[in-house]
Amino acid sequence: MVNIYDRSYEIFKPLVSRMNNLFVPLDEKLRIAKIKTSHEKYGAFILLISTIVSVVCFIFMSIFGSLLLSVHLINFIIYLLVSLFIGISVAVFTYFYPNFKISERKSKIENALPFVTIYLSTIVRSGLQPKNMFKMLGRFKQYKTISQEARKINSDIEGLGMDLPTALNHAILRSPSANWTELLAGLRNSLTVGGDTSAYLEEKA
Repeated sequence: MVNIYDRSYEIFKPLVSRMNNLFVPLDEKLRIAKIKTSHEKYGAFILLISTIVSVVCFIFMSIFGSLLLSVHLINFIIYLLVSLFIGISVAVFTYFYPNFKISERKSKIENALPFVTIYLSTIVRSGLQPKNMFKMLGRFKQYKTISQEARKINSDIEGLGMDLPTALNHAILRSPSANWTELLAGLRNSLTVGGDTSAYLEEKA
């Protein structure tokens, strides 16, 4: 099934190729924002949605402008300029939309982090192996965003066969929060050098 990103790319592929440098910075942001498409296809989506909005606005204003005002070329030029402005505004908003998603995820993670750190500390003190603590955290539905992060870490371990430090490295790369990154990096370092994971988590808590 072709989604909207694929369809957009089919239409605007040549233009996206010429504008690729503009969309390359979106690649990392899309990954962190969990928008599952490439920067090329998202760039094509931006072009599609802005084009549609511009055309619809122009048609709408032309019809109602003709009914309410006299028909003059200058009016249609104004309608065109206003439509282009609205289309460009939509394109700018869509371009920066991943930033809004990242900010939202960051806020949710950091609001939950004090409670999650205490929870992880409790799990480790209970004697559970460190690699299993993210499986337990993934079931913690009260904090949905951070539970999703934990389930992804557990999926990398159980599904892809990664060891815990490697899975934590991957989680750090997609982290929207500096505090979450710091916690994961500390866990990774503690595991790598054979430190006291329980003591580290207690200190962070």
